[in-house]
Amino acid sequence: MLSCPTHGRRLETEQAFWRAEALRQPAPDRAAPEHILVMDRLTFQGLTSGTVSLPCRPVHVGVWLRLLRTLLDEASLSTSQVRRHSAAALVAPKSGPILPEGRLACPIVRPPQVDAQEG
Repeated sequence: MLSCPTHGRRLETEQAFWRAEALRQPAPDRAAPEHILVMDRLTFQGLTSGTVSLPCRPVHVGVWLRLLRTLLDEASLSTSQVRRHSAAALVAPKSGPILPEGRLACPIVRPPQVDAQEG
């Protein structure tokens, strides 16, 4: 987390506080950008309740944290580390249908049906 979801302020490093102390300046107190607050509020909700309420449906906090980890991993990859098809997907993802409110519609993923005869 990069911010305090309750107060909307950025979390600063210990080094920033010691630097301000050494220079006899006030401690850093910066407002967090809205996009960071949204992610941190969802993460905080998951850590305190075990569930994250997404626009389409609630998900377990473990799923939420794996999703965040995956996004960070993909965002940190250089295009030289991925194949051509994967790089194109990272640059231009397929977003899916957009709802009237401007939100993306969340698809419902269902496992494939297994025929009882095959098992």
